Amino acid sequence: MLLGDREKRLETALIVSSLAFYVLNKMNLIPLGVFAANHLNDFLAGMLLTAYANLVLCFSKYDFRFDTVPRVLLLGAFCGLAWELFAPLYLPSSTADFLDCLSYFAGCLLHLAISCWYAPGKR
Repeated sequence: MLLGDREKRLETALIVSSLAFYVLNKMNLIPLGVFAANHLNDFLAGMLLTAYANLVLCFSKYDFRFDTVPRVLLLGAFCGLAWELFAPLYLPSSTADFLDCLSYFAGCLLHLAISCWYAPGKR
């Protein structure tokens, strides 16, 4: 299903809000402990990547979208593998953390929940 203007606005809003919360969190303007602040960024990354992927896909010729639980979990698994398994192999400053993987999944799933709430019956 191709995205309509309403869905494009939603994806754009989720991208902007994820980036805004990321910046606020990096500037320590969100009063969280260190543990929660670090995992919030990973949570936001999952939501941001899902919204970005859907927005890019809406301009492609393919009728594909991350709009089901299996697809969203696949994207979350890709994030976890890329950032928590492969990145530490090549980037000395990167560390693997299983809780980060759970944060990616949670962010992807929240994106799906917001999308289903915002456009019921579309998925």
